[in-house]
Amino acid sequence: MVNICMTRIDERLIHGQVTVKWIQFAKCTRIIIVDDEIVNDQFFINIFRMSLPDQLKFDVFNVDEAVKVLNKGKANDKVMVLVKFPNIIKRLYDKGIKFHEIIIGRIPAGEGKTKFYDNVFLSPEDIEIFEYLISKNISIKIQMVPDSPSVELANLLYQNKEGVIKTNLR
Repeated sequence: MVNICMTRIDERLIHGQVTVKWIQFAKCTRIIIVDDEIVNDQFFINIFRMSLPDQLKFDVFNVDEAVKVLNKGKANDKVMVLVKFPNIIKRLYDKGIKFHEIIIGRIPAGEGKTKFYDNVFLSPEDIEIFEYLISKNISIKIQMVPDSPSVELANLLYQNKEGVIKTNLR
């Protein structure tokens, strides 16, 4: 199994913060984007590839392919896993990929979503997924760049007796 040095949820996937700050911070040697749509879009794959340092290995896989690669890869591969949506992380986890920490970057606003933090908007489904992952002792943090403070998502979520999600909205 590969060494997952970082797992990040950010709808932008690869952008300046990733290429300048996170790659250096995580000391990764490979980036794997897991996305069932982008895997078939060679235009976006080429743009992402061009924005990364030449020495960094880069691949895009759908969920099932990613599970195979992450399970059969070399232990000395230090992989950053990038996804756009929380449900991809849950699908990977349910197929046996273990994460010790997940870092949330930007999850955009949308219909039925609630603002939980700057640039982080969650749907009821997202909340359910994150509560599930937190119950599995996975640390989930919101952090835009490595040198900014991180916020534990668990501290923003709690349930009252009726099971209604409450938040500490900013």
